[in-house]
Amino acid sequence: MRGLPLDRKLLKARYDAGELVAKRQTKAEIVQRSPVQAETARFLRMLKTREQIRLAKATGAPWPWSDDDILNRHKFTNVKREHDRTTRWLRANWTAAHAKADAATVVFNCGVFRVFGTVAFAEQTGWTADVSAWDPRMERSNAVACWEAGNHAFTSAYNRIRFNAEKRKGDAGPPLDVYEKELSTLEGLRRAVDDIVAAPAGGRLSWRVVCTRLRGVNGFGGSGFMAKEVLHDAMGWPSMRRLVRDEGDWTPPGPGARRGLNRLHGRALNLDSPGEARFITEMRLLLRTLRSLDPEFCKSVSLNLHDVQFQLCEYDKYCRVSDGGHVHPYRPHVSLNIPDLPARPHPHHALLRVI
Repeated sequence: MRGLPLDRKLLKARYDAGELVAKRQTKAEIVQRSPVQAETARFLRMLKTREQIRLAKATGAPWPWSDDDILNRHKFTNVKREHDRTTRWLRANWTAAHAKADAATVVFNCGVFRVFGTVAFAEQTGWTADVSAWDPRMERSNAVACWEAGNHAFTSAYNRIRFNAEKRKGDAGPPLDVYEKELSTLEGLRRAVDDIVAAPAGGRLSWRVVCTRLRGVNGFGGSGFMAKEVLHDAMGWPSMRRLVRDEGDWTPPGPGARRGLNRLHGRALNLDSPGEARFITEMRLLLRTLRSLDPEFCKSVSLNLHDVQFQLCEYDKYCRVSDGGHVHPYRPHVSLNIPDLPARPHPHHALLRVI
């Protein structure tokens, strides 16, 4: 212990910054944390097939795009989050149009984007150039306008309860109480955002430090899922890449990723006792294993720890379908003309009102 500071706050700050690392693991400890080989191979196969489907769809190939019926018929994200429809909209409409935005403005706008989560809401509210002038009352009006147009302001991907609140039948009207709660979360982010991106003069911050600070805002804590989503979006801006140093060795595992790891390791699905640090260690080891099993594929998609985290959640969904559970079916646009699957007539969002 000689040479280490004894102040607990300083120790914690250095740990959060990634300066303090655990002792070198023995071979036995590494093996103990390795997932079942057959499950790892299945996970890798899912990644490769999902990427194959993305490329096939991009070239206009007819459905089915693979020999995996689960991936053909159900909704899964792409291996790289940047290829997903919502993220592509963000890059084309906000990142490109506001490329010179400072880090605090970027983080706040990405927070607004992900707390609600739909393109319909993002189109309605637009970009906030002056964070200090942000008005939650105006934001509530934007959410109501989405609802009145028959669109969702909330995505079903993050919180089904919020999404379902917008489907209230009868004369209940828009879920103003739910909107107010999330707007309170965003007000907390607005007040904290300058501190979140504060760095020493001429210095940079680690991905872990910024994410940890963001998790300190009410509504962005817990497993760190939402904080990770916002920071991942924000890294698309030059100001954030100049500020934040991502070593690619740390990311908080969300609930779905934890279930995915539990499946890979043959543990109970709801087991959370390994703790965040161990889950992260397991993700690092899994990434290393994937790169050794198929270096060509991993290099072709630049597979990193963030991708592994996202795809572990998808693997949990994939296994759930295999076990007879429910996952949202893939609903193609009518222009794809796929007779075996129910088409989606509306170009982006399902209508809310049921008559």
